[in-house]
Amino acid sequence: MTDLIEDYKYLLALHLQDISKRYGILYYDVLRGKMPEEVQGIYAEGLSRVFEYMSIRHGVEISDIMAVHETVLETALTEFVAVALHNSVLDNPQALH
Repeated sequence: MTDLIEDYKYLLALHLQDISKRYGILYYDVLRGKMPEEVQGIYAEGLSRVFEYMSIRHGVEISDIMAVHETVLETALTEFVAVALHNSVLDNPQALH
């Protein structure tokens, strides 16, 4: 299962990086869905390709990949918030919104 999670993290990170570079959107905003409609479509298409690849490579159902997706996003967002709250440079609580 670890390989599945690590593969997914890697592919998701590449996808987020591509969107960030092409559209100038922060990773965090993409994960929160705070992006233009055009970018939402591209994000969804990319996730669909990632899910398909993961299904073929690891031989798992889409529902299992979706569970991995949710776990990875929860972990990433939790880690982001924990770091942001402990970052002494972050003086503005509105920065997270």
